Amino acid sequence: MRIKKPSNRFYFQLHGWFSLPVWVLFCFICVSGTVAVVSHEITWLVNPDARAPNPQDLPAKPPYKLIESVQNAFPTADVTGIAFQESYMAASVM
Repeated sequence: MRIKKPSNRFYFQLHGWFSLPVWVLFCFICVSGTVAVVSHEITWLVNPDARAPNPQDLPAKPPYKLIESVQNAFPTADVTGIAFQESYMAASVM
């Protein structure tokens, strides 16, 4: 009895099926990476409160003034930090 040797076509199909999970993983990484790169712009588009219009071209407030204004508005809040993203976005006080 003679065993038939697999053809190159078989190996090509096997390679295609084994590469499918890798392709799905790479596709997920590329799509999620794209969203991560443009996340600030997406936030700016969908959340009007994140926009920081400055029509009078005033200078940015220093961090201590931001903390002071948050503590005046919310006396029981504990301020843990400030995040400055882009110049066209409002600062986030946590």
